[in-house]
This record gives sequence, structure tokens and C-alpha cells, in this order.
Amino acid sequence: MGGNPAWLLECLKSLWLGRPGDGAPAPPSAGAVPAPGTRAKTAMTTVARDPPPSPRDRREIPLPPTLREAVRLRLQRLPEPALQLAQVAAVAGGDFSLGLAAALLGRNLLGLAPALGALEQAQVFQGLGFAHDLVAEAVLDSLPRALRPALHRGVAAQLQAQQAPAAAIADHLQAAGEAAAAAPWWLQAAARARRQWQMAEAAAAYAAAAPALPQRAARFAAWCDAARCALWVRHPSAEAALVAAEALAERPEEAARLRTLRTIAHFGSRRLDAALAEAGPLMTDYEHLGAALPPATLADGVRVLTSLVASGLDVGRLRALVDRLAPHVEPEAEARLALRTARAGLLHWDGWPREGVAALEPALAQAEQEADPGLRVTLGNQLMRMRHAVGDHAGARALGERVLAQSEPLEMGVVFRADVMHVVAMIEVAAGQAPAGLARFEALLARLAAAGARVPDLFLTSQAQALAVAGRGAAARALLDRHPAPGRPGQGTQDLHLLLTRARLDHRDGRDPSADLARAAEVGALPTGLVLQRAALAAALQGGDPDALAALVDELGTRGLVALQRLAAQGAARAAVAAGRPDQAVAMARQALARAAEVDAWVDEPASAWVTAHEVFAACGESAAARDAAHLGAAAVREGAAAWRRAAEREAWLHGNPLHRRLLAVAG
Repeated sequence: MGGNPAWLLECLKSLWLGRPGDGAPAPPSAGAVPAPGTRAKTAMTTVARDPPPSPRDRREIPLPPTLREAVRLRLQRLPEPALQLAQVAAVAGGDFSLGLAAALLGRNLLGLAPALGALEQAQVFQGLGFAHDLVAEAVLDSLPRALRPALHRGVAAQLQAQQAPAAAIADHLQAAGEAAAAAPWWLQAAARARRQWQMAEAAAAYAAAAPALPQRAARFAAWCDAARCALWVRHPSAEAALVAAEALAERPEEAARLRTLRTIAHFGSRRLDAALAEAGPLMTDYEHLGAALPPATLADGVRVLTSLVASGLDVGRLRALVDRLAPHVEPEAEARLALRTARAGLLHWDGWPREGVAALEPALAQAEQEADPGLRVTLGNQLMRMRHAVGDHAGARALGERVLAQSEPLEMGVVFRADVMHVVAMIEVAAGQAPAGLARFEALLARLAAAGARVPDLFLTSQAQALAVAGRGAAARALLDRHPAPGRPGQGTQDLHLLLTRARLDHRDGRDPSADLARAAEVGALPTGLVLQRAALAAALQGGDPDALAALVDELGTRGLVALQRLAAQGAARAAVAAGRPDQAVAMARQALARAAEVDAWVDEPASAWVTAHEVFAACGESAAARDAAHLGAAAVREGAAAWRRAAEREAWLHGNPLHRRLLAVAG
């Protein structure tokens, strides 16, 4: 059934309330709805639900020309005090209350009772709100425009006396034409919205304040804050705020602040080459001007610089810079926590996750008490990744679930949440819970598709690895074929993971992985953590000198990279077998088995340690140990099969994965 519900409502009300000859409204032309932005700011409106007229009351409906005319006719019948009360409500909008109306109209609350009763009887009001937004618009139109600024000014004064939210006060002062008086209130509203992580609202409030601030430096700072908040949630208003700030910048520290925001904007839109081009000058700015910059700017800048480490930024220089900036951010708790998060992230990239965990655990506890919710989520996200790096799958997954729950009501963006989901999915795969991991991949891809967001390249390689573990090698290779070719500026991390994933699949399928490993070795400007990841996988797939590989195993253990230590120990065990060193081979195989549950899912999978142990023990004459390793591994594979719901999925898990197939064949 088609039609216009608002028109039908007015027809019924005119029949119910009208006198003979009053008439009812004609339907507006098809599709006539208020244009965006034309709706008056009204008190809460509800659709009145009147009982229909009885059959004896029904009559033909004479139609006046428009719906607005029908509302105007109804308002004309109101007593003057009732119309004035309605006009105050229309101006006050969502800030309307009887106390405010009594103060503005110079009456006591009981004196408003007849007017309120008349409005309810005429169905202009339902409770303390307009019955419909169209009624509120008509009431506002009945008020001479010359009176509106004074009424908005009066509403603002009453709201100040009531200690109402700053945004409401600012809104009415702005409507009164007093932008300069509104500006301080907009700044208060912006600060409150930012603390509550309502970043789009904060950006709008800063932008509303900026033009009316008296000092150039204050206007510049407000536009920068508007851009900063908009960039946090990738709001399109960020660019306009940046342009406005650039027009006001005069001092070197202001140029550095703008460079910080531009770098964040480039990184957020995945223009990594542009972000890297700004990163070097930005670090130089911080080295020379750090004391003159706001702590929040320093914290934001270090955070994006830390993210650019994966694209080739110098970790050593950045770590030294973070230590140098620490005294400058110390007075501000949130900036201090943000810098600690960045420092821990640098430790992670530099291959020292254990130290990063030790630094972030107390920081997260402090953030739960003091920091804004967005910083808590950011800190938890970083700690989740480092817990995985040190082999704490249960702790990492629990923290990832908490980060997802805490970020749900925040404006963190679909890509941020999808990235956290992607890490949690890989943690589930590493923990032997491939069905849960693949289901999470499906969920995050659905979120990205619903938002119209591009799927990051790293997600493709990660999902391919999860599919390979599940025994779906063809599907895994199809995903890798969608990945762009290596060699794009600033994409070293993505290129490395693509090449290492191809090498893993080739090795599992009995193909020579050396070509992809050789190309992976040529990927330059990588942080130490990724270099060690590459070295551990190369050791497992290609072997090498047993002593050099044993030294790598020891280094990884010292750094706390226990999952990579597990992987490298497998390569060291096979290399020792090839070199005729059975005792060393057995020791390394046992070391890998001791960390059987600690898997780096980006370069390894759970079954690999059992297969290596079986083959090394058998080659070294340890037949009982070889048999035990195969049986334990096969039991884990069968236990994993029970988690799949479909027979085809179970079959792929059991026999599509070459490592699983090998364990089951040996164990019988």
C-alpha cells in the first residue's frame, strides 16, 4: 500500500478535531518530503495515535491545498499563551523543558498548565514533545524571524544556569548569531566528545569554534584538533580542516604539527609512499622541535611512525627519538600512555616482544583506570599481538575479544575492527582452532564488503594460510593469485608475507620453494622482527649449517620469540640429521616438540612440529620416540577434525593437508 502517512494522520486529526467546514489536508504531491537539512531542530516528536472516528462521524473529506496549510489552520485556533509555549518549544528544540519555558515566558509552572492542556487537546503536543516534526516546523514558521535570535539567546542563558551540556549552549548561541560567544562552548563540547571517543562530533565542534576564535594561533589549533579527530575515524571533513589550518600556519612548530596530520592522513588512506616521504622530515622536526609541540601531537606522530616501520622506517632512529621525547609528554597521562604503547610496538618490530609485553601489561592496567576508551583499545590491540609473538595464544585471543567488544561502540572504523579480527583469526588457527579462524575471516570480509571497504593485501595472505592449514590448498593459491605483484613502494611487509606463504605452500606440496625464498631474501628495509621471521622459515624449509641454525634458535629464545624458535629448531634438527649429528638433531627436535603449542601462524602451523619430530627421531634410530610423536600428532589432527561441521570440511582437514595426511598414514 502506498501513500503518505503524515497526510493520512492530518486527515484523521482534522476529522476528529475540526468543526464543520474546517476541512482536512490534501495529500502532497508524490515523493514530497522535507529536503535534507530543512527540518527544524525540534523537541522529541511522536506520532499521535488517535482512535478513528465512529461510522456515524464519517463524512466526505474536503481537502485544503497543502498539509502545511492544515497545520497552520490548527495553530490559528490555539489560545495565544498556548501558541507562545509552542513557539518556545520550537526554538528550544531538544533542549525544551517546562522550567525553561516558564523562565522565558515569565510564568510559574502552574501558570503553564492551561497552555499545555490546550496544546495537548489540539494534538500539537503529545506529552512534552511535538506530535510531528511538520507541526514543529509550522510553529517555528509562525514566529517572526527577528525574534528568533533573542529567543535562542534566552534559551542559551537558561541552559547555562542549568549547567546543560556545552554543545546545547553553543548551538543556541550560534543560532542567535553570536559565534564569538559560542566558540568557547564549542571547544568545551569538542573536548567532552573527544574524551568519550565521539570523534566525528568532536571534529564538528572544533570546526564550529575555529572561525570565531579571536587569535590566529587559537584558530590554527582548533582546525588542527578538528582534523585530528576526523582522521581518527577517517571522516571526510579532515581534508577541509587541514586546508584551513594550512592557511593559518606561520611558525616552524605549526608546520611540524601539520606534517604530523598529513602523515596520518596519508597512512590512513594507504598512500604509504607519501607517508614515508613525510616520515623522515617529521622525525627531524621532532628531534629539533619536540619541546615546542603539544604532547598529543608527539604521541600521534610517534604512533603513525611506528606503524610505518613495517614499510621500511628505521627502527633504531625511531626508538632513540621515542626515548628523547618521553620527558616532553610526561605531564599528560594519555600522551604518556600512547608513547609507551608506541615504544612497546617498536620493541615488537625490533624482535623483542617479551620486553614489549612487560612494558604494556602495567600500561594497560593503568589505561583501564585513567585513559579514554580509544587509547585503551589501541593499547590492548598492540598487547594482543605481542602476546601472540611470545606464544601466549590464550591470553592473546582473550585480549583480542576484549578489544573487539570495547571498540564496538567507538568510531574506530571498519578496517580497524577487521584488522583485529584478522589477528584473532590467525591466533585461532595457531591454536588448532581453524574452523573458528576461518569463520572469523568470513565475518570480517562480510563487514568490509558491507562498508564498501577494500580488503587489505595482508588479509589475503593470512586467509590463504588458514585455508592451507584446513587442507584447501587450491583455494589458498587462488587467494594468493589475487595479491598484487611484489615491488610496490612501501609494501615490503606485504611482499614478504606473500613470498613466504608461496614458499610454504610449495614446500608442503613437494615443490622447490627456493625461488620464492630467494625473492623474499631480497625484500629490503625490514625491521629485525620480520628479518628473524624470514630466517626462521628459511631454516625450516631449506636447512643450512647446523651450528648457525642452532645459534639462530638460541637467539630467538633469548628474544622471547618462542614460536619462531619452534620453527627454527625444526630446521636445525633436519640440518643436523643431514650433517650426521644425531644427538644434536634429537635435541633440536625435542626442543621443537616442547613448544608444540606455540605457533606463529603467519609462517608455521601446529602439525609441523609432530611431523619433524617423527622424521628426525626415525632417522636417528629413536623408533619409539618417532612412533609417539606420530601418534600424538595424529590424535591432535583427529581431534581437530571433530570441530568441522561438514563431512567435506573434515575430509579436507584430514587428507587435504599434506602434514595431516602424513601423520595419519604413519600412525595408522
